[in-house]
Amino acid sequence: KSVDGDDDAISIPVGAAELSPIEFDGAIITQQSDDKDAAQQLPTILYVSDVVSSSSHRRMGIASALMDALESFAFEKSGAGTMLYLHVKEENMVAQKFYTNPRRGYGAPTFEQLQHIDVCRLENN
Repeated sequence: KSVDGDDDAISIPVGAAELSPIEFDGAIITQQSDDKDAAQQLPTILYVSDVVSSSSHRRMGIASALMDALESFAFEKSGAGTMLYLHVKEENMVAQKFYTNPRRGYGAPTFEQLQHIDVCRLENN
């Protein structure tokens, strides 16, 4: 469907999003244990690497629709325990407000969430 709602109109892309497990390759720390179920206890961790909308189409709900789709896809494919990570530049207050609002609910990861991630390796991915 086109931006203006006309099914017969020519559609142009106005936004894009990417959800990836690749950023976490080699960055997940698993405890050495005889318990073979230990690795299964870790949730699926995915990285939201991009959510963008055309500058001429901002403030129209495109980023929200893209995030809704990413979150739904992630949880449908990987289960309710799936964790999504993303980063926002400190000076990007618009994006920070978007992700931390009550509807989205993102925030800084806790120590417990980070204890299974090699942050240095993640930064290099």
